Amino acid sequence: MFRAWALVLPLSVLPTGLALAAFAYHYAAMGLILSLIFPVAHCNTRVEHETPLPVRGGDFFRIQTCATANFRVRSRLVSWYLGGLNLQVEHHIHPSIPHPLL
Repeated sequence: MFRAWALVLPLSVLPTGLALAAFAYHYAAMGLILSLIFPVAHCNTRVEHETPLPVRGGDFFRIQTCATANFRVRSRLVSWYLGGLNLQVEHHIHPSIPHPLL
């Protein structure tokens, strides 16, 4: 379904070169945004990194809350723009729950 929306639909109404350029721009913008979100959520002073992190046999919820951090939780614009990825702890513990319900 995503390919139909992101590639086939633009190809049906735009010249091929322009549609492909828009598709490439879209993926580049998504990559840039995601590459900026992950360091903010996982590599900051509020995140604890045990040495070594007890992945096997450890407490799943403790690991998730220690290794992630929420940011800009009161900003409706940031929550909308990032699709709830600013709520990293909730995203890791409950990945199937839509962010407006959190």
